[in-house]
Amino acid sequence: MNLLDRDLERGCRVWIDVTGLTYDLTSGRRPNGDPVPRRLDRPWQHALLGYLLSGSATILARRSSDGLAPDTARTIHGLPVLAWRSGYAVLKVPPGLNGLSP
Repeated sequence: MNLLDRDLERGCRVWIDVTGLTYDLTSGRRPNGDPVPRRLDRPWQHALLGYLLSGSATILARRSSDGLAPDTARTIHGLPVLAWRSGYAVLKVPPGLNGLSP
């Protein structure tokens, strides 16, 4: 969409690997170092939902195996679909939901 320069100038956050962020968060690890499954990692769920709801629309590429907790999935999958093509959905983030997270 050729919007990265504009988005960066506006201070938009950029997560290159959204699900991979769990590898860089201490919340994604138990005290013994074992990984916490994404669906059980509340800080990651909170950060993810905040990121996905930070704009006026978001793109959904996966409908499964994404690590979404049930409440996070309900929120994301409940957004109105603006467009659907080749397995990707562009979802509208309603103004009242923008930037909110569980």
